[in-house]
Amino acid sequence: MILETKRDGRKKGRLVAIGFKEPKHWDIKSNSSPVASINIIRALLYKAGLNTDVYSSIDISVAFLQSNPYDEDAPKRYVVYKPHRYAAPRYYLLKGSIYGQRSASREWYDTLAGWLDANGYKKQEDEPCAFINNKGFTVLAYVDDLICRGSQEETDKFYKLLGKRFDCKDYTILSPDNKLAFLGFDITCDNKNLNDVAGEWTQDMIDNIQADSNGNFMMIHMDQSDVIQTYLNTQDYNPTLNIKSPMSNKYQLLTEPELLQGADINTYQSIIGTLNYIACTTRYDMSYPVARLAQLAARPTVGSLKAARKALSYLAATNDFKISGIMSPKIDSLEYYSDSDHAGDMPITTHSHTGTIIMLNKVPIHWRSKKQPKTSRSSAEAEIYALSDTLADSRLNNWRLEDIGIKVNSVINIYVDNNQAKVFADNTCVNSKLRTAFSLKHEWVKELRDADICKVIQIPAAINVSDFLTKVQPGYKVTLYKKMINPYKIKPKD
Repeated sequence: MILETKRDGRKKGRLVAIGFKEPKHWDIKSNSSPVASINIIRALLYKAGLNTDVYSSIDISVAFLQSNPYDEDAPKRYVVYKPHRYAAPRYYLLKGSIYGQRSASREWYDTLAGWLDANGYKKQEDEPCAFINNKGFTVLAYVDDLICRGSQEETDKFYKLLGKRFDCKDYTILSPDNKLAFLGFDITCDNKNLNDVAGEWTQDMIDNIQADSNGNFMMIHMDQSDVIQTYLNTQDYNPTLNIKSPMSNKYQLLTEPELLQGADINTYQSIIGTLNYIACTTRYDMSYPVARLAQLAARPTVGSLKAARKALSYLAATNDFKISGIMSPKIDSLEYYSDSDHAGDMPITTHSHTGTIIMLNKVPIHWRSKKQPKTSRSSAEAEIYALSDTLADSRLNNWRLEDIGIKVNSVINIYVDNNQAKVFADNTCVNSKLRTAFSLKHEWVKELRDADICKVIQIPAAINVSDFLTKVQPGYKVTLYKKMINPYKIKPKD
């Protein structure tokens, strides 16, 4: 029996199978089950479209139990159940999958995908959890949670069809008075007027707004304030209202190097796991600190635990953080940024750190803060490793973005602040010292130099926002980078 407390306070209990005890011959196909990429969920919210589009979500009840029954020629599957330790065992033949089975999530995905396809919602190739019909109505599936975007007519049609096949909870439509709670974050929207943003936003931002005749338009936001506050209420940290940076001193991890013992180790690892989830979902400002803290997860120290609790204090002080953008802008525009430090994490490691940010309509939809796999002998070498990672991320994201109807350029323009990285990508220096670091036979090097795939553009370091994800930043820079990465903020009126 698995007992769980839901976000709304409800208690839930569920009988589950002990899947690791299942015979291997029960696995007649892959048990791998896809879920929608969080990047594509963000892109669905902030991409261009009609200003009449409806955003909605729904949770399918006990989804795994609603999977299609097993085929007649499938292996017979039995489970044993004892209501209590002294009861006689009861044996049951399974007609379909139940929670806890290794194959349960894949059986559910195949059921949902098959039903959607049969009803005209075509599964996409690079984003297999995106389903779109001929009217452009889009469904993204994350196990049993669905988020949708399309016209009111298509929205009503979809949920009517869904309710005939599956037992579902009531669906929710996004409005200023009604938020969408999805995967541990909240989606909200509010009404704005062009007068609210005049003088605060750049002209290209204002020109991309679909406003009505009175100048009214909608903004859409993502945040995890409720989830973060609920978590912080269970933690031992020092609330500090004026803290501006989650990690302003890179040497803080090295103070008090005594290893943690006993329950403190589990506490540290639990904090890192939660912070990583938050950083991957909405809080890009936590990505680099979490990446550094995670390096000590196997052997945490007293100093690293203090640094983790400082990060919690920063979360508490900035819990009004939101990712904001225009609802249904006129056209889509993409920006790609890449950066690296050079062995900036010494003496912990000599490996450099990669930072990548992809923005859609001036809203971050993808970010990565990642330790590089090997030591670089120069800053240029580190920048090229970062550039390669950014190109790989950008190509995958572009393929997925195309699946949900976003038009992307055939050539990816990547912004860097290192001239040597640009020179290497442009192949303008035949005798570059970097020739000792990379073989020109490597496919990833050829891709960087293929003008039909990638164009590297050098920009001033001050406006390369991916720098935010490569090193420790003081408070004033954290504030500056957050404004640059997501500039859709409106000062409150006096």
